[in-house]
Amino acid sequence: MKQNFDIVEKFDLWNEYCEYWIDRSPLLSQKDIQSFKDERAKADVILNGFISTYLLLSAVEMNLFDVLHETPLDLPELSERLNVPETNAYRLVYMLEKMQLVTIKEKIEVTDFAKKFFIPASNSFEPYLWPRIGFTRLFLKKYGPIFSEMVKTNVQFDEIHWPPKNEIESRNFEPIMTAEVPYLASFLSQHLLSNSQKDVTMLDVGGGDGTMASILVKKHLDLYIDILNLPSACSIIEETLSRWNTMSKITVFPANFLQDKFPQGYDKILFSRVLVDWEDAVVCMLLKKAFNALKPKGEIYILERINKPDGISRSWLTFMAMGVEAHVFARSFDEWKKLLETEGFSNISKITDGSFEGYGIIKAIKC
Repeated sequence: MKQNFDIVEKFDLWNEYCEYWIDRSPLLSQKDIQSFKDERAKADVILNGFISTYLLLSAVEMNLFDVLHETPLDLPELSERLNVPETNAYRLVYMLEKMQLVTIKEKIEVTDFAKKFFIPASNSFEPYLWPRIGFTRLFLKKYGPIFSEMVKTNVQFDEIHWPPKNEIESRNFEPIMTAEVPYLASFLSQHLLSNSQKDVTMLDVGGGDGTMASILVKKHLDLYIDILNLPSACSIIEETLSRWNTMSKITVFPANFLQDKFPQGYDKILFSRVLVDWEDAVVCMLLKKAFNALKPKGEIYILERINKPDGISRSWLTFMAMGVEAHVFARSFDEWKKLLETEGFSNISKITDGSFEGYGIIKAIKC
């Protein structure tokens, strides 16, 4: 049956399917009905995901969460504050309640869950999803009507460029990457140093805005880091170091890691969410540079998803990549091991539990 969505308002499609179910109903068994219920639940989740996206973005645009965070309000008060009809205000908060973002009693209140992820003024706010909400809003408002054309053609999302070519593009790009850093830095710091090491030097290749390095040197007093990143990102890094007060322990090294040599003589080298963007030939070239930059018995750390492309971050990035010229080369531990061995590394081990977005650490030694 051909579905003509131009005539949905005539209910032709609806009527045809109603007739289908009426004709079939006497033949349905309990097993059929249970299977339908299970499958319908999955379909509901898919449809409600689409609806929830627009509800969430609308609530953010209307400052609903911020208004209710200031003080719980009853429905007439909320309607007045948002300047919307009371009926629509009720429908909005009713659906937000189903998403566990508000509660409706005598007053309408935001939940602890909403405070944590959607209200920057909250003491419990964690900015993990916030940059993605902002970029998703821009993306949908500008490109939602032509998303299928983005899939079919090379239409690009102008607000994000990868790799960034100038400071403006770096400032747009870095918040997306930084959102995961506190969680990844906490994971990495557990495996980075032993207590016997003193004045350890590390090169952080493609080190983002400097947040990862700042967290690590705060946690490890004997660690000193050089950040190698594009010149366009250096002013952003310096702002981060100033904010974290880590300028005495971190040095910015402006360079293009694809073209320029690495500085030499490090105890450790870190690639955090960098190598996954490049094909094997480029990865081998970067690993060779890293090998030459390490001291004898120096260690390399690769922090990537280890062949587990799941999680909200992965899904979001895959969605946004429709409008960004970027590629992802997911590799298993065995594939990473082969590349490292090709460039002379040994004692290769995997440190991962997949507890955060499937990320793991691969560690190897220059012997």
